[in-house]
Order: sequence, then C-alpha cells, then structure tokens
Amino acid sequence: MTTTGAYGPKTSQEKSNMATTGAYGPKTSQEKSNMATTGAYGPKTSQKSKTSTTGAYGPKISLESGATFEKRGGSGAYSPKSGRKLSLKVTISSTPGDEADQPPRKIHKIDKHLLFRCQRRNHKACIVPYCPGSQIYKKKHVFMEHIPGIFTETLPVGVKPIMRCQVKALEQETSWLMGQLATLEELLHFVKMQKILGDSDNSEISSRQVETMRQFCGYMGVAVPDQFTLVPPNSVAVLIHWKVLLVICARLHKDEHDFWRDTFPFPEGYAAEQVAEEPMIPVAVDSHFHPDRLARKASLSAGCTFPEILNAGQVDPEQRVQVEGGVAVYCAPETYPTGSEIATFPRTITVTLGIHPRHASRSTHTIKEWLERLERLLLRSDRVVAVGEIGLDHSEPPLNWHLQMELLRLTIPLVKGNHVLVLHCRGMEDDCGTEAFMLLLNQLKSLPRTQGIHLHCFTGNAYVLSRWLERFPET
Repeated sequence: MTTTGAYGPKTSQEKSNMATTGAYGPKTSQEKSNMATTGAYGPKTSQKSKTSTTGAYGPKISLESGATFEKRGGSGAYSPKSGRKLSLKVTISSTPGDEADQPPRKIHKIDKHLLFRCQRRNHKACIVPYCPGSQIYKKKHVFMEHIPGIFTETLPVGVKPIMRCQVKALEQETSWLMGQLATLEELLHFVKMQKILGDSDNSEISSRQVETMRQFCGYMGVAVPDQFTLVPPNSVAVLIHWKVLLVICARLHKDEHDFWRDTFPFPEGYAAEQVAEEPMIPVAVDSHFHPDRLARKASLSAGCTFPEILNAGQVDPEQRVQVEGGVAVYCAPETYPTGSEIATFPRTITVTLGIHPRHASRSTHTIKEWLERLERLLLRSDRVVAVGEIGLDHSEPPLNWHLQMELLRLTIPLVKGNHVLVLHCRGMEDDCGTEAFMLLLNQLKSLPRTQGIHLHCFTGNAYVLSRWLERFPET
C-alpha cells in the first residue's frame, strides 16, 4: 500500500516528483524558496510594520524631569516647557482625518457570565472581556493589568502636572468611545449608563480618594459635591476612581486598552508604593431586614438615607459582607417610608409593608388608618413587592389572640396576585408552634394555591412543613 497509488504502483521517481510538484505543475527550487517568503495574499517582507514601533495610535510617551506640559498646534501634540518637574510628550490622537474614514466603533459587550462569576466568593473574574485574569485581590489586579500608572492612588495629592496628565488620559478615552468633540461630562454619563457598579460600591471610597477627588474638582473648576458617589457617578472627579476606570477599560478595544495603559505610566521622580491588597468581601443578599429598627439602634435621625443605615454599624473585618440586594421590611406603620422615599432606595432593594400581629391591640380607629395607608402604598409604588410581616404571634398574651385574627382577616384582601406574602408565626413559649401554624394555614384558605409565601423564621416541624407545601407549593 505504501508504494501503490489510487491507480497502480508508484516508482521511486514518481514519488520523488510528488515532493516537488504542486497542484498545477512542478515547483522549481526558486519557487519553493519563494514559498517561504510569500503569504496568502502576497510576499512578506522582513521589515516590521510601523505600528509595532509606534503603537496603534501614535508614539508612546515619556515623563521627563525639568518641564511641564504645553500644547503645540491643533493636532493633539504636547511638548515640554521648562521650569517644572514633570513633562509629557505625546500625540494622543490618531492621524488627523483618519476618524472620518473609520467605521462606527463597536463597543465590547461584557459577558454576563463574567459578572455572575464576579460575585462568587474567593473568585473575582475580571470584567474586561479579553482579560483572562481571575484575582482574589481585585484592586491589585486592576492596577497591575489595566489602569495607567498616572492614576496610582499613592501619588501626591493636588500636583497639577499629575492632574493635567490624568485629564489627558481621560480625554483620550473619551475620544475613542464617543468622538473627538466629546467632553468628560459625556464620559461620566457613559459610565452611568453601563450599570455595572452597585450601590455598595459607594462605601468603598477612602478618605484619601475623597481628598484626591476634591483637588481634581478644584483643578477642573467644577463644584465639589457634599458626598462623592460612584452610583450614580455625581462628579467628573469620580472618573479617576479605580472602579470607574475599570468600567471604562472594559469598553475599550484591546489595542486601545494596551496603548492607553502604556502611554500614561507612573511618573518619574516619585517612589512607587505597593497598592494595598484588599481581599474580596463576600457578596450577600439580605432577604429580611428592618431599616427602621436598624436606624433606631444606630441612633440615626429620622431623615437618614438608606446608605447611611447600611453603613452605620461597626462590623468585624472577617464578618463584613458586601450587600448587593435585599428586602427591606416595614411592619410598623408609624415608620413606613413615603412613596418618594421608597423611590430613592437602591434599585437592588425591594420593599415589603405590613402590620405586625403584635400591633393588633391598637385602637380600631388606628388600625383602620393603618390599613388605608398600607393600601395606598401598595397601589402607588411598584417597589413594594410584598405584604408583610402579618400573621399570628401566640407568644403574646392569649387575650390578644382574637385581635390578631381580626387584623389578619382585614389585611389578607390587600394581597394581590403580584405580591409575595411575608408571614410571621410564633407558637407559645417553648413550643414549636404547630398549633399556631395550622391555625394560620386555615386563615389563608381564601388565597390561591399559587400564592408566593415567605415563612419568616420558620420553627415548625416536618408535619407542618409538609402541610404548608401541600397547600402552598410556592412557600
């Protein structure tokens, strides 16, 4: 078989010819030599391309001692001006006129699976689509792989040449993402529309970062907000925060990203300090918490904001979590938030309103007013997704049990098909509550079998569990 072709045996001469014969005839030694230097679409030269020595978008910069920045002409070039410590010499735009010939840029889409993996404990997948990095210490990874050195947080605060270079780096990003005439305010709006950062990121602005942002506002001639926030981004100064810079990096093409990172390095003349490693804080969702009670325990004023409530307590570092979402439960009508207050809550926080069974002993007039207010809020705010806590509490004196039953009877009609029902049920002291749970189950017989139910702090036994799931499978 080794010496036979499809139509008969091959001689050694024929086999030799095969080695030097192409699809359309024999190849000469010259042709074979040419094959080594010829590509699919023409000859290859040994000369390197221009972009390999200048970068995809122009020459790389160097920071030099003895000069500051001075714009030269209208092409985006900057040259040193004597008398200062720091200088920048760089052409940060592409060749004039090239932009008109380029097709509309395609913004990278961030893989939702990456965002999901970012929430796993001890595993932080980078949101930059072409980055294979996965780091427990996210901040260290970002500074090493993505963010230009000019944004290093250990640089001196308020140094004008540094801030000038930071502005040029941001302007370069802006021109790539939105065009040459776009402003930093438009870049700020662009970041806001990405919706990648969460409300919990606002708690990760250090005092040093705040002071750096204040100085940046002064340099830019813009107002300093009372409090800097990343969500929503409320000042052009937050564009220099590493988390915002990472969001922008994730929207750049890889060649733009690499050029941007390498073009604005850590300035010479300053000792680089190691970026502190920040272990990833576990992500958490709190399915049941009482903001009004938390505010009272923390001695906060009645008009305190939701982030103030979440950040009020002192937590041991090993127990600290990053709250990504939750269900805020209000079951004392005196502390119900207004519709406008609910609208200011983080979008990851949903609300449930109810009347706790321990309030059933209040006057008939008070109960009526509370029910009317509850109904108004349920109808007006789409952020209120559940009714509760309501239910029975037999740890209270038996004298009040019939009042709890009446309050429950009046509240159940307010539950609509789109509402989850959050139930509070307690048995007598030192009792698993079988009697109370079965009585409560009977009181809910008017609700459909598909009703969604959250049995808060369930203490029942297996029998109670099976009966509830039989009647309400969505419990």
